[in-house]
Amino acid sequence: MIKLLLILVIFYIPKSVFACVDSTCLSENLNLPILDLSLDSESKDFEISEKTKIPVNELKKIREAAIKAKGSSYVVRVWYPDAINKRYKKYYRKSTPITLVNGAKPEAILRLPGESIVHHRRDVDGIIGKYNPFLINQDLGQYMVNKYFEALFVTKYAPDTMPETLLISDLNFEINSPLVLKKLLDKKFPRGWVLKRAYDTATTKSFLITEKTDIKAALQDFNDYKEIFYQERDRIINENPGANTDTITRLLKNFDKPGHHSNKLFRGAKPFLGFRVAMMLKKPYWTIAQEKIPQIIREYRVEVLGGKVLGSGSTVYRYQGTPTESDFDENSLLIRDEVSEIEKFVQEQFLDKIPEKLRGIPMGLDIAVVEPGIFKIIETNPGGNSGFLVHSVRGVKALDKFLLNSWKEHINANPGIIGLDKREQLQITDSLAKEFNLDLDQTHAHLRAKKARGPLICKKII
Repeated sequence: MIKLLLILVIFYIPKSVFACVDSTCLSENLNLPILDLSLDSESKDFEISEKTKIPVNELKKIREAAIKAKGSSYVVRVWYPDAINKRYKKYYRKSTPITLVNGAKPEAILRLPGESIVHHRRDVDGIIGKYNPFLINQDLGQYMVNKYFEALFVTKYAPDTMPETLLISDLNFEINSPLVLKKLLDKKFPRGWVLKRAYDTATTKSFLITEKTDIKAALQDFNDYKEIFYQERDRIINENPGANTDTITRLLKNFDKPGHHSNKLFRGAKPFLGFRVAMMLKKPYWTIAQEKIPQIIREYRVEVLGGKVLGSGSTVYRYQGTPTESDFDENSLLIRDEVSEIEKFVQEQFLDKIPEKLRGIPMGLDIAVVEPGIFKIIETNPGGNSGFLVHSVRGVKALDKFLLNSWKEHINANPGIIGLDKREQLQITDSLAKEFNLDLDQTHAHLRAKKARGPLICKKII
């Protein structure tokens, strides 16, 4: 998987408060220069493109949007090629989508002119605007990508809103004894359980590992075809350069689908499921067990930005794609009322209970309806990476409307939402880890390595 460059940006505040500010801070801590996009001349576009890795044609699109705004707010959405769906481009009438190159490592950071608002996808930070709502508390959001840390965070501030969750490494079983693990989980969660890797992505219902999964048979399928499995996995990765983890995972799932051409090599076996089980047993400190929700009537994605439910039609069915008008016409009062209840649940029972300085993390919560009027948080999906804000007509329109018409007013009325600086965020993560006896050097090794290089003490441009 191609790792994307993580660049932290800052919030301008007086020098009397912090040691470094704005572009000076970025230059000192990242050793990367700041390049400003001129509205008057294109003469430096090729130089800027070479340094920032942003294509020249995308620079022109940004300049045109800034000039057209005439001093008012304008929105730039940052995409990678594999996130683009041409079907939805026509709905970006109030924002400008730009495309970056997968895996490109910038040598400078582009700063946009005027009242620019940037919609970053997770880890896409080689470009900054005056306002960057998707970078609020970015470090804390990165820690929450780990599903166990996410569960600790949610249950600390909003108890009983998420199913009980544990690390299987805390069960003290031998990693070569999967049946012992199953017995321990059956005892702990008599109503059923679900196993997930802490950094799982693109997990669908058909590939969940539960109390009903024949773990022994799955491992046997993987072991029988291990050599072919790895050969085919490497082939898929090589044939899809630049593809993200979700894309590769979806292709690997085809190994287990009866009738699919990829499954013929495995003669009906399910090596991908066995591979997932094997990886979970290999790293139990990266594997969570969660109490199973007995019944999920419906599941929704609820978008959150700046500590506020986005709403305005952006809440959609999680597994049924973007709702059409006909979806809402059928039992329309029930569905519309249910959406309102879910959004109220997320705002009042979750967001409002989080301290204001932590509340601004962008999220795309998956919410289950377990009974009429009874809801549970499945995942928070922190970091502004929700595909529904890119590929949902309602999501696109709702986000544009909020950013253009309400963002500046929102943060002026709720200044705490702009969040914490890097050092303060790391203090929060360390405090949570100590409270719950969590070894971050093990569960978040990749992030702890970054901490060792020294934290920024600057805030982001929000």
